[in-house]
Amino acid sequence: MINTLHALPVNETEWHAWHFSRNKDAIARTGATSLSTTHWVSATSLKEAHTFPSLPGRWYHKGGGVVGAHLPPSFTTTGTVQLRPGELLVAEDFTLTVIERLGEFALQVFDARNPQRLEFQSIAAFPPSAKWRIEARFFPEPDTVNITAADGVIVAIPTAGWVHFLKNRVDYRLRVTVQSKNLRALFSDNSATLGVYPHRFVDIPRPDFEGNTIIDFNRSYLPPKALNQNFLCPAPSLNNHLNLTVEAGEKWVVAGN
Repeated sequence: MINTLHALPVNETEWHAWHFSRNKDAIARTGATSLSTTHWVSATSLKEAHTFPSLPGRWYHKGGGVVGAHLPPSFTTTGTVQLRPGELLVAEDFTLTVIERLGEFALQVFDARNPQRLEFQSIAAFPPSAKWRIEARFFPEPDTVNITAADGVIVAIPTAGWVHFLKNRVDYRLRVTVQSKNLRALFSDNSATLGVYPHRFVDIPRPDFEGNTIIDFNRSYLPPKALNQNFLCPAPSLNNHLNLTVEAGEKWVVAGN
């Protein structure tokens, strides 16, 4: 448990820059609203290769990635391309990339003409407030947690420990994973009763040598699935439900013709 009730100042200029960036990224070529579909690729040879609606060529899995063959010049000058996870192929209105899960590979197709992208207006958010930028403390407790993706697949995720914070003199905690520069929590809370999307992420700065850090719920953000149902984002574990109403951060997507 931590022994502080201090809320911390919020730099509103930085928050508005972050919020602007989130809206801009949502409609980028590989932004959340641009994802058209995810094709799982089980074929392992050209003979067995898949064909997919609205996408040229034939596709199969090989050597840690996905191969596309019989492609038009707008995709590649050689007719064949191999994509590994994280690599991009930009062609016409499409941007293609590959993801890997449990040793299986999928081709993600981002389309600049995707209806979600064309209808997107903004991400609604609560005004920033100092009362939701809170001192916290990290307690390491490495573990592995099973989470369920949107398509029902269970994935084991390594976790780093717990981040504790006080709110209204009550000790709360969130289980966190390690990202490249931050800790990250996927959480739910009672703000869903206000119409807020049922779960959100919050990134937390790496703690100092004593475990001290800051959790800024003003920068809680929606998972990609909130912007586009084609994503396979998991729901948080029951242990990461906060029994309070976090009126901070992103709320929902505003869309329309």
